[in-house]
Amino acid sequence: MGTGTEAAATSVPTGTASSTAGMELADTFDVNINSSITVTINSSGDGSVMIQLTDDSGKVVKEMLNQANPVDTTVTAEVASGSYKLNLYKSGGTYSFNYSCQ
Repeated sequence: MGTGTEAAATSVPTGTASSTAGMELADTFDVNINSSITVTINSSGDGSVMIQLTDDSGKVVKEMLNQANPVDTTVTAEVASGSYKLNLYKSGGTYSFNYSCQ
């Protein structure tokens, strides 16, 4: 779980990655996924939040969320079994965050 600040963004179709320009990497986690990952995030204040799942080379596999604050949501992504990095970017505000892998 992390706490920090966020900024504004929008949903992006699967296979497309948004720019992280103007956002800071707030948290990153090494995750091992069998079939899916579920992320719950609550954020408020000025700014937005973006959550990306990347492979070992840093390529974005799935953009799970890209939204302006306030955010209070749970999202699930199905991906191939493997090791990934879960990256949380923010541009202002505060947040709480957790995830679980299946």
